[in-house]
Amino acid sequence: MVKEYNKLASRYNQLLQATSLHPDDITYERFCRELRYPYTFASMPSRSGIYAYHNVKTGEIYVGQSVNMKTRLAQHFRNGVKKKTGHDAEFKNTRDWKYYVLEFIPKTDKEKLNEREAYWICLARAAVANKKLLDKKAAKEALKRVKNGEDFHDLQIGVEQKERGTSINKTRGNNVKKR
Repeated sequence: MVKEYNKLASRYNQLLQATSLHPDDITYERFCRELRYPYTFASMPSRSGIYAYHNVKTGEIYVGQSVNMKTRLAQHFRNGVKKKTGHDAEFKNTRDWKYYVLEFIPKTDKEKLNEREAYWICLARAAVANKKLLDKKAAKEALKRVKNGEDFHDLQIGVEQKERGTSINKTRGNNVKKR
């Protein structure tokens, strides 16, 4: 599953401008550190761009794009008035969610909106996936032992990171044109 996301991210690698994050290196904590531009429900800008919602209780991450992020936020949290299931069903209340702008992109640049949304969705999915991470301290110790001709096989160099949170976006970047 992570390979699928890595493949999508590498396709758009040359387009990356806002960040140098790569899915192989991303963790849940690292992704959350990228959520630097918080807004309240009332203060979300009426501009076009890529946004993220983060449920602080459940760890859910939602990434999307809109030509008017303020209007889109209100649409998500309509509490099932128009839509009882499906795309917006997970947005029950506003108190557990925090709202962020990842990038402002002109609404006339639909291709860039689609590409950047796919990139951020890819990162969100990679952030919550199971993966092996390098334990830098153990790796350093292993290198030291190798240099000294000592055995290092007792060290746990790879650390398993269990899935944390979820990426709940339904778009999956399928609106991005292949090059």
